[in-house]
Amino acid sequence: MGFSVTKVFRIFLFAIAIAIVAAVVYVSIAPFGSRVDVRIDAGLNDSRVTFVNPFTTSTRIGPGKDGAIVEVPELEMGNPEVSFSVKVPYEDFKRATVEIKYSKVPDELIFGVGTGETARNVPIHNNALNNLGWFTMSTGGITLFQREKEYGSIDEFLRALPEISKENSSTGEESRVASYYFEPTQPLPPDVVLEKAHKAVRFPNTLRGQHEFYICLSEGKGNITFQKQDLNNYEGEDPLVVRLYQGNKLLKEESYPDDGDISASNKYYSPRFCVYRISDFSPGIYRVSFECDNDVLIKNFTSSERYICIADRVFLADNYVYRAVKTKPATIFTNAEVLTGQVWNPEAEQVVTVDNDGFLDLSEPFVEKYLEFGSGEKTVRVKKGAVMLSSPGGQFSFEAESLFDPFPIKTLNFGGNLDPNSYDYVISQYSIPKRLGKGSYLQKIRIDISDMKPQDKTYSFRLIAPGVSEINRARIDYLKLSLEK
Repeated sequence: MGFSVTKVFRIFLFAIAIAIVAAVVYVSIAPFGSRVDVRIDAGLNDSRVTFVNPFTTSTRIGPGKDGAIVEVPELEMGNPEVSFSVKVPYEDFKRATVEIKYSKVPDELIFGVGTGETARNVPIHNNALNNLGWFTMSTGGITLFQREKEYGSIDEFLRALPEISKENSSTGEESRVASYYFEPTQPLPPDVVLEKAHKAVRFPNTLRGQHEFYICLSEGKGNITFQKQDLNNYEGEDPLVVRLYQGNKLLKEESYPDDGDISASNKYYSPRFCVYRISDFSPGIYRVSFECDNDVLIKNFTSSERYICIADRVFLADNYVYRAVKTKPATIFTNAEVLTGQVWNPEAEQVVTVDNDGFLDLSEPFVEKYLEFGSGEKTVRVKKGAVMLSSPGGQFSFEAESLFDPFPIKTLNFGGNLDPNSYDYVISQYSIPKRLGKGSYLQKIRIDISDMKPQDKTYSFRLIAPGVSEINRARIDYLKLSLEK
């Protein structure tokens, strides 16, 4: 029994060979290492960094490295925004870590990262929250501020948040919870009946251009089918990109190309049948974004899920003026409290009625008209298309049973002119920075960038400091940025 010396030696050689192969594979995948580090200070000279809106470089009198009094260079923000880009060796990083030392603090300091269509901002400093003086607890970059100490952990508060919001809603009061760079996970709305959720819904009207939808995936999956047709009114390609989000996190995207005619020919061709499949996600509310220009028509939109509504604005296109469609009326259901309407063509002039007791007189092209009313569901009747209806924060649907509120948890937006007496809690993606003395602060944050794909291997970054000016500058001692795979 036991291994011979020869066998042990062979095992040892095999282990070395495996290690060498693993190292070669790793180097081929990440030839420059798994992390990219960048430091920005007054002595910056890094060819990977390109400034768009640069810092202001100045000097102050202070001790040098040997203790002698010298002119010390420093970076300052004399404008509300500094922006720069960083060239990276490859395109898939999972997180960004930012360490920043700063002084001459403005009321607020924000750090942002973006790549093309995807961007994310994270707070660095907020004087109002730092000086709030409430009971405070932090976990994983999330901080809860409580006027009175009622909840012992952030998890306990988040579990209670739907009930807090429900109580406010039932009494007609505004939320007592303010949020700051934090989106609570929304539960299934109370008007969603899961047993009835898996039922196909088809839009009877054609849409034009970019739209966003909220969809309830009762089983974490579903299909959207539609026909894409290009009007070719304008020069250039007319692609359509469909993106799926949960909150602000991009989960999936798919592209549908131009019809092949990139000229302003005013010719239209047979619409292309498209399928967008959603699968392998947890049940919940998701946002689907159709991103395209106004040269694109969306026809025969069909969802396998009953609960789907259009967010903020709907551009109805059923008007012969667009050539590829016939003129037809539309009935829209909405929970909007303020409704705006607009037309651009004389052929679309009309009066839009709302619940038979209100109307929008859209008899003047290019002129917005609006109508205010209370909460609750309304029925909007449109005589013909080529009209846009909008209501920021409102939803629209073509079936009354499909309409739902995707945000049952309501919070106030912290900041601005919000009355401090109007809320008892602040939930935030923010950690109070470390105070170093002499007006200096140190902050370290981590940002999930796994859903961002840099364009041309380049990430864009920015520092935002509202209120900063040439006579009210913020000073940045240094900024260290690490991108990790």
